[in-house]
Amino acid sequence: MDSKIVAREIKNEIWPLLRAHGFSQFSSKTAWRHLAEQIHVVNFQSFNSYLAAGVGCTTFSFALNLGIYFRAIPVMNPVEKGPDPSVKPQEYHCHFRHRLLKGIEQSVLPRRDTWYVEPDGGNLLETITDARLKIQQEGLPWFDEFQSLEEVLRLLLKEEDLTWVHARSHSPARKYMIGHLARSLGRTDIATPMIEEADRELEAIRVNILSVGRRRKG
Repeated sequence: MDSKIVAREIKNEIWPLLRAHGFSQFSSKTAWRHLAEQIHVVNFQSFNSYLAAGVGCTTFSFALNLGIYFRAIPVMNPVEKGPDPSVKPQEYHCHFRHRLLKGIEQSVLPRRDTWYVEPDGGNLLETITDARLKIQQEGLPWFDEFQSLEEVLRLLLKEEDLTWVHARSHSPARKYMIGHLARSLGRTDIATPMIEEADRELEAIRVNILSVGRRRKG
């Protein structure tokens, strides 16, 4: 079994579906859809031998991750090397992130967030077919839920626990997101205080980290 075979099946079975729904850029295991206000990402996550051993799967198995990157939110920590995440973000760069669960039963790996591919690849087509179905039935509708930036802003302001947002309520990261989305919508009454508060809290965190680092060196 070769990882190139998995990539080939993804290209043959998954990318045509996504292309029909506006995705236009593809790597071996990631697809991007560029919209005016958002970038959508679909990623087939593979596993190195260390992670595969921890999960209890083969290195040919995969997880299926979705992400939404909002263009209105500036990159908090610009990368010094490599591509600009605001142009072609990876799933882990995204502001909203979601992992799909498989629809098939696999006794060898009961956990639902990983499709187990057998060492000889005998069930590869079954796993890819199920992944395609989950993207069609659940993944694409998940992207559609957040087409309205007004609704996204409302969720960030009002909802405490959003499983797809890796920024807890009242955290500086959440305030940063709220502030810049509000600014893009012309809501300066929300944007100005949120951005100022987020910047103060983020700067305090940076100063504290630098202070800890200096004490350790001393």
